[in-house]
Amino acid sequence: GRSWYVSTQGRDDAAGTSEAPLRTLRRAVALAGPYEVIRVRSGVYAESLLFDDRGAEAPITVRGEGSPLPTFVPESTTRTAVVRVQGRWRLQDLRVDVGGVPLVAVLFEKTSTNASLSGSELRSGAAGAGVLVEGARGVLLENNLIHHFIKEGGDSHGVLVLGPSKNVTVRGNDIHHNSGDGVQCLGPEGGATEAGTPFDNLLVEDNDLHENQENGADIKTCTRVTLRGNRIWGHRRTPSSAGE
Repeated sequence: GRSWYVSTQGRDDAAGTSEAPLRTLRRAVALAGPYEVIRVRSGVYAESLLFDDRGAEAPITVRGEGSPLPTFVPESTTRTAVVRVQGRWRLQDLRVDVGGVPLVAVLFEKTSTNASLSGSELRSGAAGAGVLVEGARGVLLENNLIHHFIKEGGDSHGVLVLGPSKNVTVRGNDIHHNSGDGVQCLGPEGGATEAGTPFDNLLVEDNDLHENQENGADIKTCTRVTLRGNRIWGHRRTPSSAGE
Protein backbone atom coordinates (compact mmCIF):
# COMPACT_ATOMS: atom_id res chain seq x y z
CA GLY A 1 0.00 0.00 0.00
CA ARG A 2 0.87 3.66 -0.17
CA SER A 3 2.83 5.67 2.37
CA TRP A 4 1.44 8.71 4.14
CA TYR A 5 3.87 11.31 5.49
CA VAL A 6 3.50 13.45 8.61
CA SER A 7 5.72 16.40 9.55
CA THR A 8 5.59 19.35 11.91
CA GLN A 9 6.14 21.42 8.75
CA GLY A 10 3.13 19.93 6.99
CA ARG A 11 -0.55 20.85 6.58
CA ASP A 12 -3.59 18.68 7.14
CA ASP A 13 -5.09 19.80 3.82
CA ALA A 14 -1.99 18.58 1.97
CA ALA A 15 -1.75 15.41 -0.11
CA GLY A 16 0.20 13.48 2.52
CA THR A 17 3.11 12.74 0.17
CA SER A 18 6.80 13.08 0.99
CA GLU A 19 6.84 16.47 -0.73
CA ALA A 20 3.51 17.61 0.80
CA PRO A 21 3.21 15.98 4.23
CA LEU A 22 0.31 16.18 6.65
CA ARG A 23 0.65 18.11 9.91
CA THR A 24 -0.94 15.66 12.38
CA LEU A 25 -0.83 11.95 12.88
CA ARG A 26 -4.54 12.15 13.68
CA ARG A 27 -5.26 13.22 10.10
CA ALA A 28 -3.07 10.47 8.66
CA VAL A 29 -4.83 7.87 10.79
CA ALA A 30 -8.16 9.01 9.37
CA LEU A 31 -6.89 8.54 5.80
CA ALA A 32 -4.79 5.37 5.99
CA GLY A 33 -6.09 1.91 5.20
CA PRO A 34 -4.95 -1.72 5.50
CA TYR A 35 -1.44 -2.51 4.20
CA GLU A 36 -0.53 1.21 4.26
CA VAL A 37 2.27 2.93 6.20
CA ILE A 38 2.20 6.26 8.04
CA ARG A 39 5.74 7.69 8.21
CA VAL A 40 6.14 10.27 10.98
CA ARG A 41 9.13 12.60 10.84
CA SER A 42 11.06 13.98 13.81
CA GLY A 43 9.40 16.67 15.87
CA VAL A 44 7.10 17.15 18.85
CA TYR A 45 3.40 16.47 18.32
CA ALA A 46 0.79 17.42 20.96
CA GLU A 47 -1.90 14.87 20.16
CA SER A 48 -4.21 12.45 21.95
CA LEU A 49 -4.41 9.58 19.50
CA LEU A 50 -7.04 6.95 18.79
CA PHE A 51 -6.03 4.13 16.45
CA ASP A 52 -9.49 2.83 15.67
CA ASP A 53 -10.72 -0.68 14.94
CA ARG A 54 -9.99 -0.69 11.24
CA GLY A 55 -7.35 -3.10 10.00
CA ALA A 56 -9.10 -6.44 10.41
CA GLU A 57 -8.03 -7.38 6.89
CA ALA A 58 -4.40 -6.39 7.42
CA PRO A 59 -2.47 -4.12 9.76
CA ILE A 60 -1.76 -0.43 9.31
CA THR A 61 1.79 0.59 10.24
CA VAL A 62 2.81 3.82 11.98
CA ARG A 63 6.59 4.29 11.79
CA GLY A 64 8.71 7.04 13.25
CA GLU A 65 11.59 8.27 11.11
CA GLY A 66 14.60 10.46 11.81
CA SER A 67 16.61 11.31 14.90
CA PRO A 68 15.46 12.07 17.49
CA LEU A 69 12.36 9.90 17.26
CA PRO A 70 9.08 11.77 16.72
CA THR A 71 7.73 12.60 20.18
CA PHE A 72 4.08 12.61 21.20
CA VAL A 73 3.00 14.59 24.26
CA PRO A 74 -0.50 14.83 25.77
CA GLU A 75 -2.92 17.16 24.09
CA SER A 76 -5.06 17.12 27.24
CA THR A 77 -5.37 15.20 30.51
CA THR A 78 -9.05 14.31 30.11
CA ARG A 79 -8.49 10.90 28.51
CA THR A 80 -7.12 7.60 29.79
CA ALA A 81 -4.03 7.45 27.59
CA VAL A 82 -1.96 9.45 25.14
CA VAL A 83 -2.29 6.61 22.59
CA ARG A 84 -5.32 4.28 22.46
CA VAL A 85 -5.25 1.24 20.16
CA GLN A 86 -8.52 -0.43 19.16
CA GLY A 87 -7.63 -2.24 15.94
CA ARG A 88 -4.77 -4.01 14.19
CA TRP A 89 -2.00 -1.41 14.23
CA ARG A 90 1.77 -1.77 14.18
CA LEU A 91 3.44 1.09 16.03
CA GLN A 92 7.20 1.39 15.47
CA ASP A 93 9.98 3.76 16.51
CA LEU A 94 7.90 6.34 18.35
CA ARG A 95 8.44 8.29 21.57
CA VAL A 96 5.64 9.08 24.03
CA ASP A 97 6.56 11.55 26.79
CA VAL A 98 3.62 11.74 29.18
CA GLY A 99 5.20 14.67 31.02
CA GLY A 100 4.32 13.60 34.55
CA VAL A 101 0.54 13.80 34.14
CA PRO A 102 -1.80 10.93 35.20
CA LEU A 103 -2.12 9.18 31.83
CA VAL A 104 -1.06 5.82 30.45
CA ALA A 105 1.32 6.14 27.49
CA VAL A 106 -0.21 3.37 25.34
CA LEU A 107 -3.49 1.52 25.96
CA PHE A 108 -4.50 -1.59 23.98
CA GLU A 109 -8.29 -1.83 24.28
CA LYS A 110 -10.67 -4.77 23.97
CA THR A 111 -11.16 -4.50 20.20
CA SER A 112 -7.42 -4.53 19.51
CA THR A 113 -6.22 -7.77 17.91
CA ASN A 114 -2.73 -8.67 16.70
CA ALA A 115 -1.37 -5.18 17.33
CA SER A 116 2.23 -4.37 18.23
CA LEU A 117 4.51 -1.72 19.71
CA SER A 118 8.21 -1.94 18.94
CA GLY A 119 11.40 0.10 19.05
CA SER A 120 9.74 2.90 21.01
CA GLU A 121 10.40 4.91 24.17
CA LEU A 122 7.66 5.55 26.72
CA ARG A 123 8.35 7.73 29.73
CA SER A 124 7.19 9.85 32.64
CA GLY A 125 3.53 9.10 33.34
CA ALA A 126 1.71 9.23 36.68
CA ALA A 127 -1.16 6.77 36.07
CA GLY A 128 -1.15 3.03 36.80
CA ALA A 129 1.11 1.87 33.95
CA GLY A 130 3.27 2.79 30.98
CA VAL A 131 1.57 0.20 28.74
CA LEU A 132 -1.88 -1.16 29.65
CA VAL A 133 -3.35 -4.19 27.84
CA GLU A 134 -7.04 -4.23 28.76
CA GLY A 135 -9.00 -6.96 27.00
CA ALA A 136 -6.88 -7.05 23.82
CA ARG A 137 -5.79 -10.24 22.01
CA GLY A 138 -2.43 -11.00 20.44
CA VAL A 139 -0.35 -7.98 21.51
CA LEU A 140 3.41 -7.87 20.92
CA LEU A 141 5.59 -5.46 22.94
CA GLU A 142 9.15 -5.73 21.64
CA ASN A 143 12.41 -3.80 22.06
CA ASN A 144 10.90 -0.81 23.83
CA LEU A 145 12.31 1.42 26.57
CA ILE A 146 9.68 1.97 29.31
CA HIS A 147 10.74 4.03 32.29
CA HIS A 148 9.89 6.54 35.00
CA PHE A 149 6.18 5.86 35.33
CA ILE A 150 5.70 7.04 38.89
CA LYS A 151 2.37 7.39 40.67
CA GLU A 152 2.49 9.36 43.88
CA GLY A 153 1.78 6.97 46.75
CA GLY A 154 0.84 4.09 44.42
CA ASP A 155 1.84 1.55 41.80
CA SER A 156 2.69 2.47 38.24
CA HIS A 157 3.84 -0.63 36.37
CA GLY A 158 5.97 -0.66 33.27
CA VAL A 159 3.57 -3.11 31.56
CA LEU A 160 0.20 -4.09 33.04
CA VAL A 161 -1.90 -6.83 31.41
CA LEU A 162 -5.45 -7.51 32.60
CA GLY A 163 -7.91 -10.34 32.04
CA PRO A 164 -9.69 -11.18 29.83
CA SER A 165 -6.79 -10.23 27.56
CA LYS A 166 -4.87 -13.15 26.07
CA ASN A 167 -1.82 -14.01 23.97
CA VAL A 168 0.56 -11.20 24.93
CA THR A 169 4.33 -11.26 24.34
CA VAL A 170 6.70 -8.92 26.19
CA ARG A 171 10.13 -9.41 24.61
CA GLY A 172 13.46 -7.60 24.61
CA ASN A 173 12.29 -4.50 26.49
CA ASP A 174 14.23 -2.37 28.97
CA ILE A 175 11.78 -1.56 31.79
CA HIS A 176 13.11 0.40 34.76
CA HIS A 177 12.52 3.05 37.43
CA ASN A 178 8.75 2.63 37.66
CA SER A 179 6.86 2.85 40.96
CA GLY A 180 5.31 -0.62 40.58
CA ASP A 181 6.42 -3.84 38.86
CA GLY A 182 8.31 -4.17 35.61
CA VAL A 183 5.52 -6.45 34.32
CA GLN A 184 2.32 -7.23 36.19
CA CYS A 185 -0.38 -9.71 35.16
CA LEU A 186 -3.82 -9.45 36.80
CA GLY A 187 -7.07 -11.38 36.48
CA PRO A 188 -10.29 -10.70 38.37
CA GLU A 189 -8.42 -8.91 41.15
CA GLY A 190 -7.53 -6.25 38.59
CA GLY A 191 -11.17 -5.44 37.80
CA ALA A 192 -11.45 -7.70 34.74
CA THR A 193 -14.20 -6.56 32.41
CA GLU A 194 -15.57 -10.12 32.35
CA ALA A 195 -16.11 -11.25 35.94
CA GLY A 196 -13.89 -14.11 36.99
CA THR A 197 -11.92 -14.23 33.72
CA PRO A 198 -8.16 -14.66 34.16
CA PHE A 199 -5.57 -13.35 31.79
CA ASP A 200 -4.41 -16.18 29.49
CA ASN A 201 -1.11 -16.90 27.74
CA LEU A 202 1.67 -14.46 28.64
CA LEU A 203 5.27 -14.75 27.44
CA VAL A 204 7.86 -12.52 29.13
CA GLU A 205 11.33 -13.16 27.71
CA ASP A 206 14.74 -11.54 27.26
CA ASN A 207 13.81 -8.31 29.05
CA ASP A 208 15.88 -6.12 31.35
CA LEU A 209 13.63 -5.54 34.37
CA HIS A 210 15.53 -3.41 36.85
CA GLU A 211 15.30 -0.84 39.62
CA ASN A 212 11.53 -0.74 39.75
CA GLN A 213 9.90 -0.03 43.09
CA GLU A 214 8.31 -3.49 43.39
CA ASN A 215 9.05 -6.70 41.47
CA GLY A 216 10.57 -7.57 38.14
CA ALA A 217 7.44 -9.59 37.31
CA ASP A 218 4.31 -10.03 39.44
CA ILE A 219 1.93 -12.77 38.27
CA LYS A 220 -1.49 -13.03 39.91
CA THR A 221 -4.61 -14.80 38.50
CA CYS A 222 -3.17 -15.64 35.07
CA THR A 223 -2.96 -18.91 33.16
CA ARG A 224 -0.27 -20.21 30.79
CA VAL A 225 2.56 -17.90 31.82
CA THR A 226 6.17 -18.32 30.65
CA LEU A 227 9.08 -16.24 31.95
CA ARG A 228 12.53 -16.96 30.53
CA GLY A 229 15.83 -15.28 29.82
CA ASN A 230 15.03 -12.09 31.73
CA ARG A 231 17.64 -10.11 33.64
CA ILE A 232 16.14 -8.83 36.90
CA TRP A 233 18.08 -6.66 39.35
CA GLY A 234 18.08 -3.66 41.64
CA HIS A 235 14.59 -3.99 43.14
CA ARG A 236 14.31 -3.00 46.77
CA ARG A 237 13.00 -5.39 49.39
CA THR A 238 9.67 -4.26 50.89
CA PRO A 239 6.70 -6.03 52.53
CA SER A 240 5.19 -6.53 49.06
CA SER A 241 8.29 -7.23 46.97
CA ALA A 242 11.68 -8.85 46.99
CA GLY A 243 12.96 -8.25 43.49
CA GLU A 244 11.72 -11.51 41.99
